[in-house]
Amino acid sequence: MGKIQFDHDLADKSASYIPVFQFNNMRGLKNIRLPKYDYQQDGYYFVTMVANWRQSLFKGKKKRVETSIREVCKNIAGVTIDTMIVMPNHVHAIIQLQDSSLTLGQIVRRIKARVSHDLKISAWQPNYYEHVIRNDEALGMIREYVKHNAELEVLKIDNK
Repeated sequence: MGKIQFDHDLADKSASYIPVFQFNNMRGLKNIRLPKYDYQQDGYYFVTMVANWRQSLFKGKKKRVETSIREVCKNIAGVTIDTMIVMPNHVHAIIQLQDSSLTLGQIVRRIKARVSHDLKISAWQPNYYEHVIRNDEALGMIREYVKHNAELEVLKIDNK
C-alpha cells in the first residue's frame, strides 16, 4: 500500500487552501465494498454519505435534503428508506432493497446527484460508507443509532 504525500507547495495557506493528495501505488479511491457481494440483493443496508470536506453544508437545509432523498427512492421500484437522519455534515440512512433493478451504488449515486442538483452545490465526498445488515438484531441496533445520532452530536460538541 502506498503512502500519502501532501503537496503543500501548490497552494498558499489562505482560507481557500485545499491540500493536494498524491497516492503512490494507488489508483483513485480504495474499494471498501465486500468482494463478490451482490449489492442488488434484497435486504437492509446502512449507508453514511458525508458532505464535501465535512463542511456543514446541510445546516438549515435538512428538510430539503431529506425530501430530495425520499423523492429519489420513491421513484425507484423496490427501494425504501427505512430510517434516515440528516446531520449538518452527513446523512445516515437505512435503505431497504426488494426486487430493485438498481444496485446500492447506483441508488447512492442518484441520491447524491439529486441533492447536489437541488442545493446547487457539489455536496458530497466521492465515496460512501455502507454496512450490510444481516439480521433483525443488527437492524434494531442500527435504527437506534440513527435515531439518537443527533443527540450524540450535541454531546460531542458540549464536551469540547
